[in-house]
Amino acid sequence: MQELLDVPAKRKRKKINSAA
Repeated sequence: MQELLDVPAKRKRKKINSAA
């Protein structure tokens, strides 16, 4: 799970906020 969040997190930090 960390790997999936690590990639999008670096490219789009907003995606994490939406997924969280």
